[in-house]
Amino acid sequence: MKKVFFSAFIALYFSLLFATDLSAQTKLHYWGDSTTFLQEQASIVIEEAYKTLAAYPPGTTVSNERRLALFALDALFHDTRLDNGQAFMAYMERTIGKIAVDIRNNKPSGKAIRVFRFYNHGFIIQTPSVTVGIDLVRGGRAANPFISEQLMRSIVEQCDILFITHAHGDHTDHSVISMFS
Repeated sequence: MKKVFFSAFIALYFSLLFATDLSAQTKLHYWGDSTTFLQEQASIVIEEAYKTLAAYPPGTTVSNERRLALFALDALFHDTRLDNGQAFMAYMERTIGKIAVDIRNNKPSGKAIRVFRFYNHGFIIQTPSVTVGIDLVRGGRAANPFISEQLMRSIVEQCDILFITHAHGDHTDHSVISMFS
């Protein structure tokens, strides 16, 4: 049994090692540098999650592959050691940027309504005639938010109104409120 497990482990290790594009600059040893290791690992998990979510789009039932990708992202985002790291910030720019483009370029028609899950507890609801922001926040700290001012402004410019459900910091962001003024 041990031999089978060891053989399977070695096969998995080398398949992952050679399946990834490794350049001369890729760091392979992280002894004593767990921060870099976690950031690199997060980048890989996020990229793989994107591929899986694209291959298994939302539907009436959630596939096991999509569920696993979402759980992997959720686990990463609950690890506060990754906050403000390159992997997390790139994910936020990419995801929120896609929402901004979608809202601007793909307005629903007829009686359709689109709902975007924004960061944290936020939502954007879009109909053919109105776009509503709910609890839009930039996250992070005021001095170092997760969503850049420029990117948040591009979202705000497309929203007709902002609703705030209550005055907690994960639902209210005064810098976002001022963008609506």
